[in-house]
Amino acid sequence: KFSYRFQVDFAKTPYLMDASIAFRPQRSLSVAAGQMKIPFSAESLIGDDRNAPVARSRVVLALVPGRDTGVQGRDVGTQISGAIGGNGRQLEYAAGVFRGQTFVLAPKIHHQATAGRLMVHVPAGLRFGVDWYGSFRATSGALPKRRAEIEGEYSRGRANIRAEQIWARDGQLRRRGGYEPCSATAPWFR
Repeated sequence: KFSYRFQVDFAKTPYLMDASIAFRPQRSLSVAAGQMKIPFSAESLIGDDRNAPVARSRVVLALVPGRDTGVQGRDVGTQISGAIGGNGRQLEYAAGVFRGQTFVLAPKIHHQATAGRLMVHVPAGLRFGVDWYGSFRATSGALPKRRAEIEGEYSRGRANIRAEQIWARDGQLRRRGGYEPCSATAPWFR
């Protein structure tokens, strides 16, 4: 019922990616604490090896919390998550409170924030959902940060279509962007 995740990227300075512990009493509930990925954006959450275009989209790098500050979508905090349902129909959720810093090489501006993600999986390879992120405290001079997103994905065989639209607000500055990449995975890549 207990698990841990520890990941270091030695190609960077050495850089600590993940350092968390989780307690999962049942499939529908897991409680985790430590440094982990912020539950926001499908493209930010999947590993580089599973991202069809190897580089992440510019909108994800510019607007997703933790990617916009150079810490690869990570933050230190506490999160609950899980999945409810079966037979191809499933509701997946994650919500957490984050301190705005990583254990090593933390960004200079810290946004203490909450984040949430809700995904619905339906049969035939279709899933869609919403994500939300909002800071409730930041270091002096930093603007409040808000992010909202809708996303969808359709997978059938080797074909995969994923789309995301992100709305961002930093104080009075408003930005938005999205992407719709399509891919077909080669049989030797799976």
